[in-house]
Amino acid sequence: MKTLYLLGAGASANTIPTVASMEQSIRSWTKSFSYGLPESYRSPISFSPDNILIEKFEWLAKGVRDYGTPDIFAKSLLLSKKHQEYKIAKITLATYIVLEQSLKKVDKRYFGFFSALLNINEESSNVTFHPDIKIATWNYDLQITEALMSLTNFKESEVNSILLKTSDLHSDSPSKNQVYRLNGYAGAEFYGNDILSNSLSAAYFHLPNESRHPEKIQKLFLDWLKSEADLNFHFAWDSYEPIKNQRENFFADIAETEVLVVIGYSFPTFNRFIDGRIFSMLRKLKKAYVQDSNEQALGRVNQLIKQNHYPEKESIEVKHISNVEQFYIPSEIDQ
Repeated sequence: MKTLYLLGAGASANTIPTVASMEQSIRSWTKSFSYGLPESYRSPISFSPDNILIEKFEWLAKGVRDYGTPDIFAKSLLLSKKHQEYKIAKITLATYIVLEQSLKKVDKRYFGFFSALLNINEESSNVTFHPDIKIATWNYDLQITEALMSLTNFKESEVNSILLKTSDLHSDSPSKNQVYRLNGYAGAEFYGNDILSNSLSAAYFHLPNESRHPEKIQKLFLDWLKSEADLNFHFAWDSYEPIKNQRENFFADIAETEVLVVIGYSFPTFNRFIDGRIFSMLRKLKKAYVQDSNEQALGRVNQLIKQNHYPEKESIEVKHISNVEQFYIPSEIDQ
């Protein structure tokens, strides 16, 4: 059955801090520290933050503290018409996310999830992703890409173009996406109408794991600030044409969905218009699963179903999955 996964911050919570701990986590990067490396290194390497990084990260942390979330802080800059600061906030937040991943790597639940959904043809050795699954993620992080790189030994470009067919990074993708990044991708940049991750790849993905040091991400951050880079990093209210087109393609592409799996997503108010559009397109939905440690999102899913005029909405079963040790894979996938 055609299945759509909708991922929120909880899907990366074992690696990327959620809002509750984000202020202190951002501030932790404003101090020097040593971190362990493979045994081939005789001593740990230290990270020493540049004064500019300290200034911008302290500013972002204060914004998170004062406004509650980075999203609301960013919205306050936009509403105040502080357009340059709004851009800097995006660059700073994107850098923070990549820095966190450079040390903590992949939430191991992604390994179990993708290993179950990837297939290899024994004759051709081609690796493919389950054809009936699509993933929409609100997360900016690199978890999906890095997990698939580790499992398959593919390069970043191969993961995005061959396995995931992500047209946000590869506009010449021959078929429809299997992964949609609803708010963009930390580190990807706009070059005219193209979205590329060349700089991030050179500073991170093209390096072996033991060489993906925070110092390289810090240099990338300083380069982004200097060049006023236009990152493919957005919020739900942004209407920049490329991300707007990506979302419209996504809405059109999920019309055949029969099963919905929501993982770690709280349905925040500022995403309500896009969430409403998503559920309005699920005309063939038969069953929904909400995987979260609490049942808050369960009520929101039921509400969104009721607000939309599904022909058989009374027969749509919504089930709560409280166990979050592994990402839930429903039995309906292979039916």
